[in-house]
Amino acid sequence: MEPELHLLGRHEPLVPDVAGWRVERMPALPDTAFFEVSPDWVAEILSPRTAAIDRADKMPIYAAAGVGHAWLVIRMRGPLLSGPLGSAATLERVALVLRARGPVVVLSALWLAEALSASFPVAALIEADVRRPARRVVRRAGTKRRPLLVAAGGAELPLRSASLGALVVENLAEIEDDFEAADFLAELPLFLRSDGLVLSLDATRSAAAEERIAGLFMAAGLIGVTQERPRDGVVLTAAGPAAAVVVAARVGSSGAGRPWSPASRA
Repeated sequence: MEPELHLLGRHEPLVPDVAGWRVERMPALPDTAFFEVSPDWVAEILSPRTAAIDRADKMPIYAAAGVGHAWLVIRMRGPLLSGPLGSAATLERVALVLRARGPVVVLSALWLAEALSASFPVAALIEADVRRPARRVVRRAGTKRRPLLVAAGGAELPLRSASLGALVVENLAEIEDDFEAADFLAELPLFLRSDGLVLSLDATRSAAAEERIAGLFMAAGLIGVTQERPRDGVVLTAAGPAAAVVVAARVGSSGAGRPWSPASRA
């Protein structure tokens, strides 16, 4: 449930991931498509795209509106909880595509970096607020002698220009705004070698979503876009960077100060 909340006379509505009301405060649902009664509790599921907005913008408004309880939920998934993305068929295909392309960096998806580290060295770039669970993952990988490096990023992507063989993104389709998604993708080639690859793993059965993802890659200036379905419910989209002069023209000639995830734009 993603209820539309009209609180404190604000022109812009708020839409939490989940909200609830006590029966005595809302004995029946309103006739309108939105709610003007403040919830008793809300929950926001954090993602790279929404984390900054959920924390800095929404929480003070909920407090001012008298919401009694607000939860920020950090999604920590593993192969067993990641659905078709964590299936053996998907992971085997991703490993085959990336194995000879090191260095490989996975953005945000710590579970995916851990799974791929069984096949080759991987680095994961995570949000600062998941450092504690990341330590557990690194220790677990260490006991299995898997080459996994985890680094926390802030508003900047702490990578050198033209240094990577591949950048991996999970569920690009979750970024609903096309301009935001294309902008995010357009910044990644700066960190890739000329033979590098951007790879997105998306959990979808929708042909329209598959076409949209391919369009986002092309809108970002990536070239040689290919797509495949290693199993039902998963689409892999891969492409390489354009010529260095084109990349520099799109995102600037230096990686310094570049946002590393859509969340840093909020």
